[in-house]
Amino acid sequence: MRIVRGLLGFLVGYAVVVLTTEFGFRLFPDRPLHSGKPLIMAGAALVAIVAGLAGGAIASWIARNRIVGFLVLLPLIAETIWLLFIQTRHPQNWLDGMAALTLLAAVAAGAYFCAPKTTFPPTTV
Repeated sequence: MRIVRGLLGFLVGYAVVVLTTEFGFRLFPDRPLHSGKPLIMAGAALVAIVAGLAGGAIASWIARNRIVGFLVLLPLIAETIWLLFIQTRHPQNWLDGMAALTLLAAVAAGAYFCAPKTTFPPTTV
């Protein structure tokens, strides 16, 4: 059951991050989101923080440990590397890197702070 919870937590946490960022960024009228307008940039940062906190928290809550919440970072890191360094369709700048780091830090914070507190049964010696 622990493996099923871990796998389910990973998949649901990653899906929450992806879907929340996708739908949240579609609410903004301007593309790219780092267009220089402070309100648009603050809103995009807020979407990334909420999506990351929610995804990490949900993953660690379902799996009942922080490690699965941190494992959600792996596909996000791979996606960040792909978008920043490999894909050449759009030129990237330092704002894209900072946005990616904001999302990754929020996922890690959500996994760390929102993991359920585990109590171990008393040991009998």
